Amino acid sequence: MVQNLDFQISATALKEKIKDGNLEIIAVLNDLKLPFNVQQTIHIDDFDADKISIDKSKTYIMVCQKGLNSYKATVKLRNKYPDLEAFSLTGGISNYK
Repeated sequence: MVQNLDFQISATALKEKIKDGNLEIIAVLNDLKLPFNVQQTIHIDDFDADKISIDKSKTYIMVCQKGLNSYKATVKLRNKYPDLEAFSLTGGISNYK
């Protein structure tokens, strides 16, 4: 699957956004070891954009191990809410150093 770069955020950019705050970070795999707090964990198999309470003033970041499932979740959110700032962590948490 070719990923839309507009739907992605680099590890460096995410580190800056974490400092700024106003994020909603969603892990789409259970038991991910993350170096930052997440607001929600919703396994990709249970991810349903219709069931997520959205705050359009926040930026949504999806994270997973390698960036594939988080990208799928980002696409679902963006399809439901086209004007929402929602991104997948490029390369997943394995790329976050």
